[in-house]
Formats: sequence, structure tokens, C-alpha cells
Amino acid sequence: MLNACSLESIVREPAGIGRRLYSRKYILLLAVTLIAATAAAHGSSLWAGLFFDDHLHYANLNNMGWSYSELLDATTIKPDAFMHTWWQETQIQWRYTRPFSVLLAKSVFELFGRSVLALHALSILLHLANAFMVHHLCLKLTRRRFWSVVGALLFVVYSHSVYAVSWLAAQNVVLQTTLMLAALLCYLRASGLNLCPYPPSPSRDPTPDSGRSSPGPPFLPG
Repeated sequence: MLNACSLESIVREPAGIGRRLYSRKYILLLAVTLIAATAAAHGSSLWAGLFFDDHLHYANLNNMGWSYSELLDATTIKPDAFMHTWWQETQIQWRYTRPFSVLLAKSVFELFGRSVLALHALSILLHLANAFMVHHLCLKLTRRRFWSVVGALLFVVYSHSVYAVSWLAAQNVVLQTTLMLAALLCYLRASGLNLCPYPPSPSRDPTPDSGRSSPGPPFLPG
């Protein structure tokens, strides 16, 4: 049976492990790799323009103000407002409430001269930030640099992400992924939770116990 000290060493992340895993050379190579992969997979979306309900969102961003009610209504679709023939007897509307996403898009829209390209660039940058956070989470789970890079690259080129990154109406999906990953990593940092209690041998990857390999995991108390 484990005593309290050994159990704590399993649960809490060893001090200084982040500095050992992230050398300057590794950070540079990681940045170049993920930026190049993101640019190759999604760079063309900068010139994707507007698609489907992007046109309605663009018109709303162009005409709306900054009030909370306008942020709520910016993504509401009211067919009777732009369709003269409609078979419904009562008015209908589809509400896609996403005020924070609209606020961010409106800010970028105004700061960069109402540029559609800037909105696409925002989606790409958010996706790139997500890739870095996925890498960091994989590194916390495995402490293997190679597989952490593979995990981040798989996230970058995941086929369904093409729609989320290139379609401006789906920018809220990319943003919510950013916020979710950031919240998860903030929690892990604040709690000190150790996701990988038994790192690989020092000969293969940096570990907190330099010069010693970690023993196999003991049986946890049932």
C-alpha cells in the first residue's frame, strides 16, 4: 500500500518538468512545424470569401452596433425579412446565439477595415493556437515529444476542421475549442495534476529524475 508521500508524487506533477521538455530548439522546431502545417492545410481559406449564411453575417457586421442585444441578434436568421414568398402562416426565425464570438468578429471586422480576409486569418490563428495547446496536452499525457507533435499535426489536418476554419459562420466552433483547451490547461496548471506519473526513461526523453529510470507503476490501493 502506498503512503501519502508516494501517492502525492503520483498525483502532482514534478516541479520543473516543463523546462526540461521545452528547450529553445524544440520550441522553435515545433513552431515552424505547426505553422507550416497549418498554412499548408488552411492557408487557402484566406481567399475563400463568403459562403452561404456568411453573406447575412457580413451584412449584420456591417450595419450593427455594439450593444448586447445587437450581439445576440447578429446571427439570427429571419426568412420573412428577405423572402417575399413563404408558406408559413406565422413568422419564424432561427436563433444562433453566440454574443462573444460575434463581439470578437465585430472587433476584428472594424479594426481591419471591414476585411473578410482578416476574419479568415482570425480563424486560422485560432486553429493554430489550438494545435499548440493540443500538443501541450499530449506532452503532459505522454512526455513524448514525437507523439505530441504527431497529435498536434493530426489535429491541424483533421478533415472536418476544413469546414470550421474556412467557413466564417462556423468560427464560433473554432473559438469554443480554443476556450475549452485553454480552460483545461489552466485547470491542470492550477491543480498541479500529474497526467503522466511515470515518465519514460531519461535516455529517450527528459524526465524529472535525471540519471535514473522510473520503475514500473506500483499497484494502487484498491
